[in-house]
Amino acid sequence: MHTIFRALLEFSGKHGGLPHLNNEKEANEVYLIACENAKKIIESEIEEEDVVKVKEVDKELCYNVAKYARAQISPIASFLGGIIA
Repeated sequence: MHTIFRALLEFSGKHGGLPHLNNEKEANEVYLIACENAKKIIESEIEEEDVVKVKEVDKELCYNVAKYARAQISPIASFLGGIIA
């Protein structure tokens, strides 16, 4: 997840915002960024305990995170919270 969120931040900096909802092309770009970042970290010779090294990025998880990064559930949570209260 850390690698995927870093890829989302990089994508956001490059394009000025998060990927659009259900956009396969943008989700694929986030996945490629995440794979590239993971590969760079593995190939680096940094041996610190705070460095997250991932051998393989879960493609389905990355796609789901990227495709729904702009989704908002706060109105639903507020509505259900009001009913429950």
